[in-house]
Amino acid sequence: MKRKIIKYYTDKVAKNKKTDPKILERIITEGMKDGEEDSVVWYAIRNPNCPPKILEKILERDIDDYCSFEAVKNINCPPKVLGNILSRNNNDFMSQNAARSPNCPASALEKRLGRGIDDVLSSIVYNFNEKINQSVKEKWFKIISEKRNRKREQTIILMEFK
Repeated sequence: MKRKIIKYYTDKVAKNKKTDPKILERIITEGMKDGEEDSVVWYAIRNPNCPPKILEKILERDIDDYCSFEAVKNINCPPKVLGNILSRNNNDFMSQNAARSPNCPASALEKRLGRGIDDVLSSIVYNFNEKINQSVKEKWFKIISEKRNRKREQTIILMEFK
């Protein structure tokens, strides 16, 4: 990969919290152009000055990679985008970090728990987010407990037949 030499394309500029959002946008756009992102791009995505529209573009790709991982953790990540990530019903790192974001809408978190699925993402939503209505948490916990008890009963029955 031969990257065009640009004086602002450095870790120092990408990390600097005073860097102009337009410069961060250029760093990210240039760095992601050839599909081989590097630490400069990751620092720019992580920077609190990174424009929300760029974070949204990164996440719209729907790729569970390091760029998405950093974008979803950025405090500027739009709540609507975080909610859309959860609505995909995936259990990937991008979804798990979206659930941890303080910007993630409570409605998206509650909808996720309302599905009654016992996976890592649901556990994160249940355990690490204070925004969720307690009744939604209790309902999810009851559904999961019932599913686990049925599974245990099925296992015991299978063991008795062996």
